[in-house]
Amino acid sequence: MNEVGRCPSCQGASDKVHDRYLRRPFDLPWRGRTVRLSLTVRRFRCLNPACGRGTSTEDCGPDLPRYARRTLDATN
Repeated sequence: MNEVGRCPSCQGASDKVHDRYLRRPFDLPWRGRTVRLSLTVRRFRCLNPACGRGTSTEDCGPDLPRYARRTLDATN
């Protein structure tokens, strides 16, 4: 896990954690069972005073895009 987050608007780095929340996306089934991941995602405060965005969430990688309710494998 990265120690810093990047603001998607200004690309500035921040290590100031604003909050945390839980993401529960679905993944591919395993042996006929539904698989649901449980991820704690951090929100970082943007430190650039000229940036209009106050906070941004950390990136979960290419397999779980922002706002996705399922992993990429589960959507295909």
